[in-house]
Amino acid sequence: MSLLWVLPLALYLLSFTLVFARRRFYSRWFVSRLLAVALGCAGYALYGSSITHAIQISVPLFCVGLLIVCLFCHGELVQRKPAVRYLTSFYLTIALGGALGAAFVGLLAPHVLSGIYELPIVLLLTAILAAIVLWPEGWPARLFWASVAVAMCAVLVLNVRSTREDTVAMFRNFYGALRIQEFRAGRLLPYRSLLHGTIQHGAQYLAFPENRNPTTYYGRRSGVGLALRFCCDGPKRVGVIGLGAGTLAAYGKPGDSFRFYDINPQVIAIANTWFTFLKQSPATSDIILGDARLSLEAEPPQQFDVLAVDAFSGDAIPVHLLTKEAFAVYFRHLKPDGILAVHTSNTYLNLAPVVKLLAEDADYATRLIASDEDATQMISSADWVLVTRSLDFLNKPETFAGSQNIDVPPRLWLWTDDYNNLFDVLRTVSYQTQPSGGN
Repeated sequence: MSLLWVLPLALYLLSFTLVFARRRFYSRWFVSRLLAVALGCAGYALYGSSITHAIQISVPLFCVGLLIVCLFCHGELVQRKPAVRYLTSFYLTIALGGALGAAFVGLLAPHVLSGIYELPIVLLLTAILAAIVLWPEGWPARLFWASVAVAMCAVLVLNVRSTREDTVAMFRNFYGALRIQEFRAGRLLPYRSLLHGTIQHGAQYLAFPENRNPTTYYGRRSGVGLALRFCCDGPKRVGVIGLGAGTLAAYGKPGDSFRFYDINPQVIAIANTWFTFLKQSPATSDIILGDARLSLEAEPPQQFDVLAVDAFSGDAIPVHLLTKEAFAVYFRHLKPDGILAVHTSNTYLNLAPVVKLLAEDADYATRLIASDEDATQMISSADWVLVTRSLDFLNKPETFAGSQNIDVPPRLWLWTDDYNNLFDVLRTVSYQTQPSGGN
């Protein structure tokens, strides 16, 4: 999603350009006060607020905060700009700082930090930097910025503590941070959960026989559950883009074949060690490591009865899996009456219309199955769009009765490898509290 990196980069470059183009543009008195407000708002949002949970609020808030922090840092840099004969080393040092920062986030942090703690760390370092820079301003400024630094330190500690609550294992690599949580005390049936950030990617009961039941977004009344139960008679061949905890293997029967695609080697290791869906399934299972679309493009047609697309990392959507070209790859691997099941549950984006346009473009019918939450069975509410040409499946009472209409916004265009627009599918702002570890 280019939106996630183009906008912050533009704000960084804007602050750099404004301050270095006109040194008088920077006012320490004004920007330092803006910085205090920005750090306070960002710290409050990190600590956990239902108001800033909505992406329409959180993205502008953090982008404005980034701009203010950059204005302060660049402003203080330009105040220390040396004589002309030292400018080469001055700008070379700035470039070196950028390279070291990128190396820390991209290379060092995944090996040193078990969670995504860079943002609260940067807030703390910014507060400390401000305290050092503004030290000559006198004791009121010193006490104030020392207090801000202590507050940011508290935010970091609380962030780490909340991340580790009920957590039995943490993993991190280039693809992000994963956590295994266990809940035992005060619950009738203890269970284990896999989380990416605050989004649950699978859960399993720890006791037999409940540990054989599909849970979370993959319950028997979910769209993918209906597809796997009623797709065909006899042994079925199933493809799954996105392994997670391996929950869908719970639907496997003797003679069935499941083929999972996942880009993250840590997810594969977790599914095979911390969860038993794959081990317990009577079906045969294969796991293909790598980008699912590239893997499918390189393979001969797999003749899947069901192909489930569930490769979403947190709520960040890999758009290259929701384009016309990607769906052409999926359809090549489906049987003529096969079912493509796309998981469209998302806090911020309404993805069902995107899938419907892609299906209609290829002359496929769709069904939106919105299943309800059932906490007693550890079932989460889920939205799945089923795409197929099988009239027998579409007309089954179980499928037809649970389906809903998909309203396509008039301005929504077909997504391709060259075009997509996330603003067209943004959901309205919601102020409901997001539970820790939930979707």
